[in-house]
Amino acid sequence: STGILVRNERIGSLDWSESGFSDDALVQRTDELLHKLLDKFNLDAGKAECSVNLAGNRLRSAGPLAAFLGKLRDAQVQVVTLRLHKNQLSDDSLQAIVEHMKYSAREGRPLLELHLSDNRLTEVGVRSLVEAAHKCRYYFSSNSTPERRCRAFWLRCENQRPPIAEPHALLEDLAADGLLVALLPSKEYQPPAGGRARQLQLEAPVHMHQAFAPRPDHRSESWSKERVGGHDKGGGYDRGGGYDRSSGYDRSGGYDRSS
Repeated sequence: STGILVRNERIGSLDWSESGFSDDALVQRTDELLHKLLDKFNLDAGKAECSVNLAGNRLRSAGPLAAFLGKLRDAQVQVVTLRLHKNQLSDDSLQAIVEHMKYSAREGRPLLELHLSDNRLTEVGVRSLVEAAHKCRYYFSSNSTPERRCRAFWLRCENQRPPIAEPHALLEDLAADGLLVALLPSKEYQPPAGGRARQLQLEAPVHMHQAFAPRPDHRSESWSKERVGGHDKGGGYDRGGGYDRSSGYDRSGGYDRSS
């Protein structure tokens, strides 16, 4: 199977997940199969978008990923969601993604979701992604596309190997540098209107899953979502559970513990 599914001439998906292939295999598939996806789009309209799933493989290097993403950019296809969890990517691999974020946002076709859990990232790599999203000056959750899609950048980076030792300290350092991040239980979650958490959600260009920096008072029974390989698939959240509505970091540099 090619893993290509095109819903219509402007919306499609590419699923090469759980294939066990290496960087060389990604290069080969890009050369042999990517054109089959592009041929199905009406590229003259300039509005094609695609969700890409490369999770569960053995990808390590920036080069093959950069070439793959570059061909999609050259064809003016927006990569809406990029799933790269459960690979072997390190901080050095992220240059390809940072470059893609910069150029695709500049062209008005920004990456909206990036899944990088279960890789080999450190604090340096996570910071580079948050910085890139802020520098794009495109991601603001108070803006929505005509399809009502949130434009904040949804980033998942939990469960690194080895684990990130001090995720709270990292987020505090980012906040001190003016790089605002909101922690949420899911990308669909909406804090109550008028509260600090809602204001933070609207201001933060980057939204991360709260599993990246769990609070000790989170109760596992508060979750009621379907989970596949550690990644949520749009499940719900029990607001009566242990979620601290102050989850997030403000520009003053401190962790916001107010309700």
